[in-house]
Amino acid sequence: MNHEHDDRMDALRRALRDSEQLDTATRAKLRAARARAIDAAQAPARPWLWAVPATAMAVLVAALWLPGTPTTAPLPQVPGTTVASEALDVLTDEQSPEFYQDLELYEWLDREAGRA
Repeated sequence: MNHEHDDRMDALRRALRDSEQLDTATRAKLRAARARAIDAAQAPARPWLWAVPATAMAVLVAALWLPGTPTTAPLPQVPGTTVASEALDVLTDEQSPEFYQDLELYEWLDREAGRA
């Protein structure tokens, strides 16, 4: 492993030495490219770029919080859907199924208690 590492280091040293022997025109081009890269890295970021997601978020929040939007209005009652909604209530209720089997008994008891 050390031998491979040494070989790579030698190759890098040779390449560095060879690069020092470049002609003046090539060195000037490299310096210019380096200067452009440094200038680009130091250039200010686009300050308006943060405004795009901020505006989108503001529009979304405003749309969800406006009064009277369809999300806050109650759902309309459609005739004939009471059976389906009652079935849904039974399925999602915390009461045990035995409670609903004896529902007629509980209704009768409620009527009798109202008469007394």
